[in-house]
Amino acid sequence: MKKKILIIEDYLLARTLLKKTVELNPNYRVCADFDNAQDGFEFVKHNHVDLILLDIGLPRISGVEASYIFKKILPDVKIVLLTSNIPDINLLCGVFANVDSYILKDIDFRQLNKVIDSVLHGSYWVDSRVQYLVFCFIKSLSNQDYQYLKNVLNSTECLLISLVLNGFSKRKVEKCLNLKFSDLSFCAYSIFKKISKTKCAEDALRQLKCKFICG
Repeated sequence: MKKKILIIEDYLLARTLLKKTVELNPNYRVCADFDNAQDGFEFVKHNHVDLILLDIGLPRISGVEASYIFKKILPDVKIVLLTSNIPDINLLCGVFANVDSYILKDIDFRQLNKVIDSVLHGSYWVDSRVQYLVFCFIKSLSNQDYQYLKNVLNSTECLLISLVLNGFSKRKVEKCLNLKFSDLSFCAYSIFKKISKTKCAEDALRQLKCKFICG
């Protein structure tokens, strides 16, 4: 039975390309696609969906906020968060999203289907470029936030941050940590969740919410 994929992306061309890419895999079917989260909410209330490709920069309700609503309506759904390659506040706030994967929109189509397959089988996936951009955020943290992270990050997580920020390739990082890439993604996912508890990140999320409410 084909896995049902829902696409939420406000840019028509990107949405069309995503649909064509997903359906290259005979095991997937795009059951619906929308340019806003609200229509997506209504759809999942009445239809089963296995995975949602969710744009972070949606109008009215951001992908970050939408992720929590989708999971509330359909707790078992998997969510892959899509973001641009611009290291702005949206990407930073992506660490708050209740999702299973973080990827950039320019991902190769073969890699995208690999990510989808991995996530559908219970794994996490964090694009290495997203890791770098979010880990750079640590440099801007206050002493209070830095001390918090120092206490909650384990030795493997600390070493992963250091290796990524020092430009080590994926292969070298895997060798240094003796971990497969899928395990590195799980490690990065854990770091993201810990970073999201810092005061600086919480302030950024409030700015994002204000941007969508007032803008």
